[in-house]
Amino acid sequence: MSNDRFVEVSRQGYFSRLANSFVGILIGFVLVVGAIPLLWWNEDRAVKAQRALDEATRLVVDIEPSGADAANNGRLVHVSGDATSHTPIRDGDLNLVFTDVVVVARTVEMYQWIEHKNSKTVDETGGSQQTETKYDYRQGWSDEWNNSEDFRHPTGHANPPMPMQSQSWIASGTTLGAFTLQREALLQLQGGSPMQPDKIPEGWKQDSEGLYKGDDPAVPKLGDLRVRYHVISSPAPVSVLARQMGTGFESYEMPNGYQIFLVKDGHLTSEEMIQRQRDREHVLTWLIRAGGLFAMWMGFCLAMGPLRALANVLPFLANVAGFAIAVVAAALALPLSLGTIGLAWLFYRPLIGLGAVVVGIAAGWALVRYRHHIAPASAARG
Repeated sequence: MSNDRFVEVSRQGYFSRLANSFVGILIGFVLVVGAIPLLWWNEDRAVKAQRALDEATRLVVDIEPSGADAANNGRLVHVSGDATSHTPIRDGDLNLVFTDVVVVARTVEMYQWIEHKNSKTVDETGGSQQTETKYDYRQGWSDEWNNSEDFRHPTGHANPPMPMQSQSWIASGTTLGAFTLQREALLQLQGGSPMQPDKIPEGWKQDSEGLYKGDDPAVPKLGDLRVRYHVISSPAPVSVLARQMGTGFESYEMPNGYQIFLVKDGHLTSEEMIQRQRDREHVLTWLIRAGGLFAMWMGFCLAMGPLRALANVLPFLANVAGFAIAVVAAALALPLSLGTIGLAWLFYRPLIGLGAVVVGIAAGWALVRYRHHIAPASAARG
């Protein structure tokens, strides 16, 4: 495997670092201020999702796939059955035809130069900073074309154009009993299994996993291609939770604006589909909470950046200052984030929010009482 390495060393002076730290104050302010509405909006979004899914359990109508009753038009329905394709799928680039499949996903990889960048920064006595950046160029497989013109060192690492890209197709006219499943629905399906094409296109050869274009799969060369296919075969077990419109489905808008259009692999009940969506929303809520907290912490760190920059004269002082800033930033970000979430709960979930406030006040009162209780005892022992 070809491999090239280039090393670049740059240095930034003390006063330049100090000046840049003041720019961080503005960025930090934006992060802190931006995290507050993000956390507030997230609680609003989470409550809407929970209430909408609770309401969906009461509104949903379980129907059979064999009949599209016009009386259910506009209603939230759940249907489970086997999706069946009636038309083949064609890969026009390689002139391949796939029959008895609902979805075909093609992954294309090219053997090409890939740039790997790694930087290491060292603080020096006097406040300057030295950065060593290593650029490694290796040939390897990638499903995205790496434009060598964007490389730091493009000379000798030119990549040929990538003649085709990864792509997915769905079988038009796929049905679920009496219903037609449109592209938006079928693209929600996950999984699939590998499939070898029935024929080998001209100029290609077959390897253990798919198609290969090049001399020898065991010894790839620059510009070699390999193609892998994953398919969802027909008939495929599918469950839908959406709004019925004639013989099709579309997104169902709950009264609070929450949209429901769920298509899952397998035969699932409406309760199982709604519970999976609840779990997904729960995970998303906590991810956004964590992201908001991190953004706020980073914002406070940047806002206090000049304090660390002043201490850069001696590296060990800068490390101590950096640790202290991180702790102080956490002490500021945590209560502010929790306070924002708590206020949002008071607004969107008043009973839960009020309970949380009462618990917090009770915990604080108990802590104060505990300290007052142990203080006289400590003085007496002294």
